[in-house]
Amino acid sequence: MTVLDARETRKRIRALGLEKAAAPAFALHERERHLAYGWHAHSRHQLIYSLSGRVILESQGARWLLPPQRAAWIPSGLRHRTTLDRADVVSVYFQRVPAQLRVRDIRILRANPLLREMLVYAAREWPVKSRVSSRSRRAFFDAMALLSLDWIEHQLPFRLPAPTDPRVEKAVTHLLAHLDKADIGDAARASGQSVRTLRRRFEPATGMTWRQYRLHAAMLRAMELLLNTPDSVLEIALAVGYESPSAFSKAFASFAGTAPLAFRRSNSSA
Repeated sequence: MTVLDARETRKRIRALGLEKAAAPAFALHERERHLAYGWHAHSRHQLIYSLSGRVILESQGARWLLPPQRAAWIPSGLRHRTTLDRADVVSVYFQRVPAQLRVRDIRILRANPLLREMLVYAAREWPVKSRVSSRSRRAFFDAMALLSLDWIEHQLPFRLPAPTDPRVEKAVTHLLAHLDKADIGDAARASGQSVRTLRRRFEPATGMTWRQYRLHAAMLRAMELLLNTPDSVLEIALAVGYESPSAFSKAFASFAGTAPLAFRRSNSSA
């Protein structure tokens, strides 16, 4: 994995021409095997779509998994970092968007086939360094921004909040390192507090109960394993703390909207 620091990230963004482009909107197609950008922010709003591979998005407040065939909205000015792992992604950068799209944090969207086709078309016809300006180009990107108003209303729960309390953060660090067996008692001991105190502090620090947070952590980890390993459903279930494959499959389908193997098949063929 190539990990860029802040200076290297700024240099790469300049080389790509993202900040110097004059067009109100343009597209960028990236294929990267192992690349992690450092913390940075854009002067434009970014709509990023994962064609294949693993994409991790982070802001100061949370971490998101962007599975293949999903999109994310990154508002302008938001400090974030992006990790691309065997990833093929297309982004559109907007200079101006409707007020409803000026959100405060990253959103994962329930993208439909129309969005994929529009993004692929934009990457082919109007890449970042394209100087072609036309009424049809402006109308196309305006339509995409308006469609995003609907897509952003259907954001998906592929988000893991970063705790605001350092004591809760210690408990979460333990949880993420021991998803196969960690319970709240283990996490409380690892963070030097009682179970009762950890429960009391947990929701104000994360916006979720311990149970909700553990479920989200388990499901996001399961998605990564389904996308990036040949492990069986049983092996993945055990790795994220489920003794029963059927219980794991039921929880996964409720969370992701599809069964584990269907998720793997559909996203592997993207």
